[in-house]
Amino acid sequence: MAILFCTLGWDCQQFRQYELAINAYNQAISLQPENPWPILRRGICHKKVGDLAAAAIDFNTVMSDHPDSAEAIYLSAIQMTSSNEERINQLTEALRRNKDFPEAWFSRAEILYSIGNSEDALRA
Repeated sequence: MAILFCTLGWDCQQFRQYELAINAYNQAISLQPENPWPILRRGICHKKVGDLAAAAIDFNTVMSDHPDSAEAIYLSAIQMTSSNEERINQLTEALRRNKDFPEAWFSRAEILYSIGNSEDALRA
């Protein structure tokens, strides 16, 4: 049942219906609190609607409760890592753990492109 709410949240998010997405992710989290994916997605939606405090809580929850998850590695790469090489390595590891992670693919390609590695960016 949690997967249905994750899917609904994702669909709402794609149509920029962030409040509806947050509600759907809340349901998914209540059914499956050990899954970091809807927590990350809800945090992204909170950020989109300008609730940075709620976004930070979700992001910190993912990183503290699920430190080895693809989601936590992704957050570390985009928020805490300084060098592009480190960021690329972390995003690659996040994608190794979860290939169905569009933000990680996009972020990795964006970094590769920014450092002039457009061929790898296109393959990313």
